[in-house]
Amino acid sequence: MSTQLVLKGVVQDARPNESIFRPVTVISTATGNLSEKDITDEITAFPAKDDVYSEDFASTVVIQLPTGTALENPINLSSIEQHSLTKSNVHYSTVIPTEILLPSGPYFVHDTGIYEVWRLYSDELDAFEIAVIPEAVHSPAKFPPLNMLDQQGLWKSIAVPSRLYAKESQQHPLAGARISVKDNFKLAGIKTTMTNRAFTQL
Repeated sequence: MSTQLVLKGVVQDARPNESIFRPVTVISTATGNLSEKDITDEITAFPAKDDVYSEDFASTVVIQLPTGTALENPINLSSIEQHSLTKSNVHYSTVIPTEILLPSGPYFVHDTGIYEVWRLYSDELDAFEIAVIPEAVHSPAKFPPLNMLDQQGLWKSIAVPSRLYAKESQQHPLAGARISVKDNFKLAGIKTTMTNRAFTQL
């Protein structure tokens, strides 16, 4: 059964009684020109582009359009033979304005909103002094430390976002790239140590 999800910006959800984080795949389109093949082709390509996405997110597909836009043809993924998406639940979401359409990709839906998905890697080579995450995902101005160990309690956890949230372009050629910052550069949210404990006292 299809239901209407209204995502105002990026933090609103129309399932207030849901108490768990549910994995969903958001497919955003600025127009109503979207077919079952477009959706399956895009989702099928996700795993090759992204190490965060998994098939678990395909159990629910949220099609997001600008308010006032309607699909030219209804979406029926169950009609696609021999595809893992045939059992997916399909929902629809509208937003105002077009500029705040979520990037297509994996998300978690909760009764408090919709959230980006980040993967935790174990720093088994002890390559990082400090793991950080942005305080505000969409306008990162501060990067507080992520104080978390892996499940074995041995290594720091390093969080990385889905590559699908950033689209590479001529203006943004490094969009989606993951970088490390040497600790001789100042980064808002953490101490600049220059790998020297004495600097922590300054």
